[in-house]
Amino acid sequence: HKQTSKKVAYEKLKKRLASAKEALSKLQLQATDRDENKEIALSTSKLNYLDPRISVAW
Repeated sequence: HKQTSKKVAYEKLKKRLASAKEALSKLQLQATDRDENKEIALSTSKLNYLDPRISVAW
């Protein structure tokens, strides 16, 4: 009986480890995306979009 309870506990821990690894990889990917976005000037396109010369030309 103890053998099956140990096996069940092992399987639960194995699942928790797998989900923790998955969560870690997602967080690492988000951190990488955040770092890469710092290099791109996101406000530039907004400034060009709101440029009055473009609006007047229309």
